[in-house]
Amino acid sequence: MISDKTVYSLHRISGLVGGLFILIITITGSILVVDRQVDNLLNPSQTHIKPVGQRQSYDRLLSAVHTQYPAAQIRSLQLSESHTDEAVRVDLMDKGAWKWIEMNPYTGAILSARNADATLVRRARELHENLLLEPVGGFIMSLAGICLLASVLTGTWYYRKSLLSVFKIGVRWNKSARIVYADIHKWLGVIALLFMLMMSATGIFFHWEQIERKFGDGRKPEQMQIAPMAFERIPVDSSIAIAKASIADFQPELIDFPKPGDSTLVIRGICRTAFGCLVSIMWQLLWMPETASISVGSMPARLAWSTSPNIFSRNFTLAVMVAGFLRSFISCLP
Repeated sequence: MISDKTVYSLHRISGLVGGLFILIITITGSILVVDRQVDNLLNPSQTHIKPVGQRQSYDRLLSAVHTQYPAAQIRSLQLSESHTDEAVRVDLMDKGAWKWIEMNPYTGAILSARNADATLVRRARELHENLLLEPVGGFIMSLAGICLLASVLTGTWYYRKSLLSVFKIGVRWNKSARIVYADIHKWLGVIALLFMLMMSATGIFFHWEQIERKFGDGRKPEQMQIAPMAFERIPVDSSIAIAKASIADFQPELIDFPKPGDSTLVIRGICRTAFGCLVSIMWQLLWMPETASISVGSMPARLAWSTSPNIFSRNFTLAVMVAGFLRSFISCLP
């Protein structure tokens, strides 16, 4: 039987080893929760526009992009119907370069073409996932996830008898700095307990999946050369109309175009439920290139999944990320 003293030692060691990486994860994770807002704030001249006249159709906007980048493969289209003063973003691959094309939806003019990998939000994601050191960084982050999981489990076990008493005791501000830090650490730890458990478990799974894909059984899968579907053959506006007609009060926000070898068009967005809250929705349409039509049967066109209230979940995630940052920061204090 492992003693509580040993459990506490494991808690301190795992927290110390993973503390620095947890700080990185929580800071970058907080940025990623509001990545669109952060990018708009840092690049106002490229992402903000003045609404003038009537919005052009998405088919017409994509046609303009195709004229400018005839050899590019469009990956996604970020809509801005709910934000009339924001530009439309086209995500594409052009000659091996990943670019974000910002367009004025009212005039059809291309405002900017940016290297996506050089933007802050993309660098933050790379730092969040692999410390900018792929693939080695992914292995390090998987170990950090294991340390976080060990810290959560050992901390929960060690404080199992007084877990909820932290709310009754609170933070004893009139005590020494060491006691104040310890109280804040335990208080934030209990608040973020379930979230930290979920974050560590999913993080380990995510990076373990990367490790399996990297090494596997030593054999590289055969790469089939499949030409991507020409996006100009897909009626985007008609697809959006079908999604809106299928889901009441649906507000599309992002369109993922079919990948090479696939014919599934994914429309992501939000809608307001009967309870007045917003939920995330992913709607899939199967584009039939042979007949130049959209299949809207029970299987190809369907509501793929919905999640918990979108606005609430984002704010809650951001709040817990901040709590995790403060907890890890306080753990590093003398």
